[in-house]
Amino acid sequence: KDEVANEDSKVVTNLRQAGAIPIGITNTPELNMASDCYNCLFGATNNPYDLSIIPGGSSGGEASLISSAGSIIGIGSDIGGSIRIPSYFCGIFGHKVTPGVVPNEGLFPPLKPEIATLFTAGPICRYATDLKPMLKAMAGDQIYRLPKIDSIVDLSKIRIFYMLESGNPWTSPVSPETKTAISKVIAHFEQTYNITCTEVNIEKMADGCNFWASAMPYRGINLLLESIRKLFGKSSHTLAALDFAIDQKLDSLFTIYDELSEIKELKKQLQDYLKEDGVFLYPTFPDNDIKHDTITAFEDK
Repeated sequence: KDEVANEDSKVVTNLRQAGAIPIGITNTPELNMASDCYNCLFGATNNPYDLSIIPGGSSGGEASLISSAGSIIGIGSDIGGSIRIPSYFCGIFGHKVTPGVVPNEGLFPPLKPEIATLFTAGPICRYATDLKPMLKAMAGDQIYRLPKIDSIVDLSKIRIFYMLESGNPWTSPVSPETKTAISKVIAHFEQTYNITCTEVNIEKMADGCNFWASAMPYRGINLLLESIRKLFGKSSHTLAALDFAIDQKLDSLFTIYDELSEIKELKKQLQDYLKEDGVFLYPTFPDNDIKHDTITAFEDK
């Protein structure tokens, strides 16, 4: 609150130079670390399709504004789904580009070095056709990091792999509607381009949440004290932020395998599948019909 920047971040500067006109700053959860979009200063952001449903997070305010025709394009940031999740919830388009393509200079809060390798700003758009030109504008002179961005892709020659579930019994089941949406994409490519889409079972995807949490360094508050304060309504932190911090702490205490080597193995397996011409279809989130204040208590539908 009351944090006013003295100058634009590099990505905003790049967009201004391309002709963009910033009209506002939108809501996010505390420290951008939630799939919801609530904080103690400005409250909750609603989904424009149903005000009782969350818009996703962390770039939920941006996605909600664009989805409700308040803007055409917007800047999101993503380290674990914060562009992709709200785009999914609000029925628009978002892209997490390879970190390092879009400049991070001037973003708030400042990034620690170990986070910068996972984090990137990226485009959120009402129309899919705007993603590429906006990304090129955001990247500015760093677009050279994507040398094939203007290459024409022959869709009849790509290989498509997909998974419908993570395989983790502790996560919420993927909704029938989400599975149907992926099935429609598969049917489109098979019928239009005569491609055989291959369902795969990548077992380590089930541990994806643990891998991500282990890559996020834990530092900061006394979690026990803050949890007690929260019980009595005295904490200045949201429940989502405390829950995330506790998950990180527990993961660091009780990890029973070398997650670094496991992550490398998963990365290699994905690279072996995809190579230069592969596409991997995977649910962004289990469901997009999540009521406010229920993000950690999904019903088994």
